[in-house]
Amino acid sequence: MPSFYITSFRSACGEDELFFISHQEEKRVVGYSTDQEPFVKEFEFDRPGNKTSHLAVSPEYIVAVAKSSLIFYNRVTQKTVVHTLGRQPGQVHFDNTNCLLVSSVGFIKKYRIKNVVDDPVELWCCDVNNSPCSVTTMENGLVIAAHKDALYVISEQGKLLLFTHNTSRSKLSQQLVP
Repeated sequence: MPSFYITSFRSACGEDELFFISHQEEKRVVGYSTDQEPFVKEFEFDRPGNKTSHLAVSPEYIVAVAKSSLIFYNRVTQKTVVHTLGRQPGQVHFDNTNCLLVSSVGFIKKYRIKNVVDDPVELWCCDVNNSPCSVTTMENGLVIAAHKDALYVISEQGKLLLFTHNTSRSKLSQQLVP
């Protein structure tokens, strides 16, 4: 059995698919169908290498982080397009409206993807103190982002609602943002 060095993986919600970045396969993003055994490789595409990376998966797109860019793979047309953001993106996540959330140093942005050729359309930007290492959404549209010792709750419209942080190991501080 081959060994793998995988930096990120995602499973498409409600789908029998698995996506990951394999460094044994020349830094390629690979997708497998898991609805039958053995698993069937559905696709793979190159991404410029950097040590850590993140993936976001929607029914139409797979997005991989690469340096200061996002790589969009259109699952329908099987085309890949690179969009430069100007800053190193951190975590990426598709919300329940298929908009893309991107965390970076000092902010979280929400983008609408019209098509893979056009640049993503920025819907909002929420300033945060740190670079969140994870971002997700709840069914009601709230965005939850976390950093080592901070938690951010952001409205669907991009307004920071709650900022919670550890000021010391024994004390937790919360700030409701007006």
